[in-house]
Amino acid sequence: MNVTALKSTPKLIVGLGNPGRRYSRTRHNLGFLVVDELAHRWGLRFRRKLRNGAATAGGGPYKVVLAKPLKFMNLSGPPVRQVARRLGRLEPTEILVVVDDLDLPSGVLRLRYRGSSSGHRGLQSVASTLGTTDFPRLRIGIGPCPPDADPAEFVLAAFAPVEHAPAAVRRAASCIEYMLENGIEKTMEKFNKI
Repeated sequence: MNVTALKSTPKLIVGLGNPGRRYSRTRHNLGFLVVDELAHRWGLRFRRKLRNGAATAGGGPYKVVLAKPLKFMNLSGPPVRQVARRLGRLEPTEILVVVDDLDLPSGVLRLRYRGSSSGHRGLQSVASTLGTTDFPRLRIGIGPCPPDADPAEFVLAAFAPVEHAPAAVRRAASCIEYMLENGIEKTMEKFNKI
């Protein structure tokens, strides 16, 4: 593995979620919400590209492409690969994946160069399709899941007011902007704190 390559600036930022109005404000759609926030900040509009299975928006101040796979979470990998190919066969290290994380406390951010999926089916799909886990990812905490709750139902439920989801989305978007300006190492030092 080329560690220098893992320090490159992403050219594609993918938010993972589930398509459709039913899931739009659920915990499992944090990735979508973050790229929506970036598009809003940068004055970009998503275009639906059914051919490659993703909605994309490009340009803005950082010259990156934002993407939302239009398949369900566990089928996110093929659309990510198709967008990366369309952009000139991007390396996995040039793709930042933004996801929710049930194992992190609500609102906590964890930016990493690479890592396991930790059971997250969207990350599993991306890693399986790309053939590697060597791609950066930003995890946003949605935990803990109450002991009496079904984790599958919990992630597909709407945020409770005490979770302060809009603040977490804004902070994650700011983390990504900081990373694009300062690199991943400085960003991890600044944002990977409880």
